[in-house]
Order: sequence, then C-alpha cells, then structure tokens
Amino acid sequence: MKKFTAKSGILHYSHSLSPEFANEVIERFGYSELRNELCNILMHGSQDETWAAVTFISDGISGGWSEEKTVYFKHYIINNQLISALQKGLMRNNYFVRTHAALAFSKLKNPDHVAILREAFHFFLETDPFLCRRLLVDLCRLGDAEQHGQRIRALMTANYLSRWCAVDSIIDTIEQMGGTLLEDTERMPLIDNVRRLTRDRSVYVQRVAKYALELLDLKVCQKTLSQKAYVKYKTRLLGSNVIMFQDLDANFTAQMQTPQYTLDEVTVFLQHFYI
Repeated sequence: MKKFTAKSGILHYSHSLSPEFANEVIERFGYSELRNELCNILMHGSQDETWAAVTFISDGISGGWSEEKTVYFKHYIINNQLISALQKGLMRNNYFVRTHAALAFSKLKNPDHVAILREAFHFFLETDPFLCRRLLVDLCRLGDAEQHGQRIRALMTANYLSRWCAVDSIIDTIEQMGGTLLEDTERMPLIDNVRRLTRDRSVYVQRVAKYALELLDLKVCQKTLSQKAYVKYKTRLLGSNVIMFQDLDANFTAQMQTPQYTLDEVTVFLQHFYI
C-alpha cells in the first residue's frame, strides 16, 4: 500500500472531488505542508499533477468545502510563496502546465496579478498564441481592459498565428461586448488593421479578417435592417468558410502528443486537417 502523503492527497482529491476527503487531507497535513507541496508541484510536477494542484486550489477558494475552510485556505495557502510558484508554472516549458497556471490565476480573480499575466503574454507573443488567447481574456476580466487594444496590436505584428488570434479577439469583442471594450480611438485603428489583414499572406488570416469586417457591418446595420433582412444576412455570415482561431486551438491542443509545440507543427496540422 502506498504511503499517504500531502502530494498523494492532492492528487487523489482531483479524482474524488470530495469535500470530506479535502478536509481529511487538510486536517492530516496542515496548511503549511500542503502549501509547500502545491508549490513544488506547480514548479516541477507533470501536467497531470499540476492539474490536480490547480483543482485543489480552485476548489479551496471557491467556498465548496465549507465557509470556514475557505477562509482559512485563502489565508494560509494563497500567499506570496504560492503566487511565486504559480508564476514559475506559467513560464514553464510545458504548454499544458502553463494553461493550468493561467487557469489558477483566473480563478483567484486578483487584480494584483495583472503584471504577472502581462509579462507572460509578451514573453509568449511569438511562440504560444494559444496561451496568449487565454491571457487576453483573463487580463480583461482582471480589469486591465485599457491595454486590450495594445495587446491586440502587438499580436497583429507577430507571426501569422498570432495575427489570426488577434482578429479572433476583435470578433470576440464585437460579438460579446458590442465593441464597447474599446474606445473609438482604440477601435478605429484596429478596424483599419483588420482591413489590411484581408490582404494578409496567410489565407487563414485573410478569411477571418474578412469575416470580422462583415460581422462589424452586421452590428452597425442591425438597427436599420428589417428582421427578415437581418436574419438572412446573419445566416449567410454564419455559413462563411471561416476557421476560427479558437477552433484551431481546441482541435490542435486536443491531439498534442508532447508537452510543447512549435508553430511549424501547427502549420502541418492545418495542412493535413483543414485543406
């Protein structure tokens, strides 16, 4: 029989998700030992282990165990030591570990962590557009919307996958927030950039840029079109032959066999599955 340790308790919890078991682990090992083990996993553990650690952290702060346990968990577990370990996890050479760490920051919902996510975004701008897509959303949720336009422009000057991600992000802004996330001084230059990207050397970027402009036109015309005309326009638009970046993200990462990917591997995947 395997020895019951703080680490095995954290790993087992991710399968059981039992509040009673979580309480048993906390009572047996205490917050200090658990925090040390969580930090060790985040900095050095496998992707499955980091997922277990993030699950333990997320449930611990969500209030699902008990109000008392949540208060103590936030006080004794979520400190500078753990945040530092999460930051190291966010910068590790493993895509899945990075996304797990990003999820943890998203769950913590602390605006003080904006600088950490900004640093990761710019660090991975050219090498991990899939992570950057998540960080764009998380930074806005943490109240850093003022820099949203600047981050999109940074993506637009990077590789074709990052440019593709940028246009997808503008579509998200248009669809989910009606463009209100961006002031006119931010919105108009981005729209101009999208127009330029309709002539991008990447056909994928071209298609999604044209889709973005049509979607924007639809939003502008919505108030003046009849309901029948609006539905017809929208139906045609939804039937466009466009691959959204978020779909590429989901399909490519689902079949990844290694903990890290290259842009060349994404290109090969596109050539095999989308052409």
